[in-house]
Amino acid sequence: MKNFICEYLRLIGYTVVGLVFAYCSFYLLINLYHQKELANTMTYSAQEDTVYNSVMTKIEDAKNKINQFQSSDYTGAVPVHQLLNIQGRLQICTRQFENDTFLALKDKKELTILDVEELRKSLQNDVLNSCMVEQLYDLAVADETDRFDIPTLRTIAPYLELDIKNLLASNNYLTSDYQSNHIYYFTTSHSRLSFFDKLKLGYAEVIATYNRAADLLVEISNWFEEEVSR
Repeated sequence: MKNFICEYLRLIGYTVVGLVFAYCSFYLLINLYHQKELANTMTYSAQEDTVYNSVMTKIEDAKNKINQFQSSDYTGAVPVHQLLNIQGRLQICTRQFENDTFLALKDKKELTILDVEELRKSLQNDVLNSCMVEQLYDLAVADETDRFDIPTLRTIAPYLELDIKNLLASNNYLTSDYQSNHIYYFTTSHSRLSFFDKLKLGYAEVIATYNRAADLLVEISNWFEEEVSR
């Protein structure tokens, strides 16, 4: 009886070891396959990327309009210190758009899913957080504060606030979509194919949001140019 119990326990032990080995092997294979997915690349040329070049053109346009303002030449009714405050905020924004990750695209010949994720992070941290939220949102709520006593700004403020919120919502969707496609453990062939194929789509979505943010920067720069010329 004692021998039977020992053999039985030994059999259970072998079974457990076998299951653990099988699980670890499967887990290793899945991760090796995921490394191949991450290594998937798409050919890229910034010169042929019309959306990327559109963003660059809009940034330059905004910079030219923002930097034209010279406080010593201004004779309008708005307090100069308020206009200088806004000019400084817009200048910070243009620098945030021209972050290292975004500018590095000019020299890339191919992109991976990791490149797209880094670009999405730069969109979130540099463009949306550091520019839209920290610099421009104060302009968007100008009708609720006394920081900027500019009638024309109060007129456009509600639209500016709405545009900023829409951009933030777009990035939340991009983040959620990336994370859902980044869960690769025990994936089906269909979900693996989806992850593999979404490289180009993922880049297109992120750069399109960059472009929409640049549109907003240009709109505010146009307003600023008109305001300081009154």
